[in-house]
Amino acid sequence: MSRYFSDRHGFGSGDAAITVREDAPPALRYAVAEIARREGLSPSSIRSIVCAVLFEAPDPNNWSEYSNIWDEVLRLLEDCEWYKVYDIAETIWRSLEYRDVGQELFEAELNRLFREKGIGWELKNPLGIVFRGDPNFTNATEKAAIVFQKTGRETAATEIREALKDISAPEH
Repeated sequence: MSRYFSDRHGFGSGDAAITVREDAPPALRYAVAEIARREGLSPSSIRSIVCAVLFEAPDPNNWSEYSNIWDEVLRLLEDCEWYKVYDIAETIWRSLEYRDVGQELFEAELNRLFREKGIGWELKNPLGIVFRGDPNFTNATEKAAIVFQKTGRETAATEIREALKDISAPEH
């Protein structure tokens, strides 16, 4: 059963137009920690991941889960570069791999946030965070790959899939 009234009863405004690509708005920065907490990670566990990704030392003066460590996590997420927020989200998601339900719920909630806030990324198992286009783009590219494959044009189908991976990959 869905966790939310609006999902169970079909309410919602649909996906917001994609307006965010190279940014991590405050709602995302907060949600990464909040979703992890809801899926069973303690503030100190989240801090360990955040500090590892950012190469930051945990504040030794913060020893209580709430509010000290939790506030430290939120501050670190607020102050880091936008792309590090996505690195942290992926690392938290991967840390939940042996908690199947927790990992699935983290993925579902983060993707819901991406769709509702117009963020052009998607968390996809097993790849991690990948490029998300608008629904027309996604449908067209998926259908094209299927048509090419069904008509024996494996190379073309593979090229489309590779192009989509390349779109999602960071620039070097």
